[in-house]
Amino acid sequence: MKKRTIREFTYSSDLWPLVDSWAAEAGFTLETEKESFRVYNKGRWLILAPVRLEIRQDGDRVVLQTWLRADFYMTLTLFTGKPPEGGLESGGLTAWMQRKKARAVVNRLLVSLGQEIII
Repeated sequence: MKKRTIREFTYSSDLWPLVDSWAAEAGFTLETEKESFRVYNKGRWLILAPVRLEIRQDGDRVVLQTWLRADFYMTLTLFTGKPPEGGLESGGLTAWMQRKKARAVVNRLLVSLGQEIII
């Protein structure tokens, strides 16, 4: 499993109204906001692995990163040398249900941005 899922693409319109609308609908909270950079979070550490989404826009260039932060069960895997965060791609057993749910939510944003979904 990759540490983070990363998408780079071009988007010429104002990105933030669309992302903010998606975040509100999907239950993400805005954690960090700067002029061209935002970080969103969904979930609580003890219940399920929180989903994080970081998005930057520099002119037409957009870089989107999304990942699961380690929850209690994922933290147990640290003893096996696995990272404390993981990408949303399918494959493997670690946090498969959390990754599946997170993919569905983040894929809605990617579709609204005209990008390929995470598989």
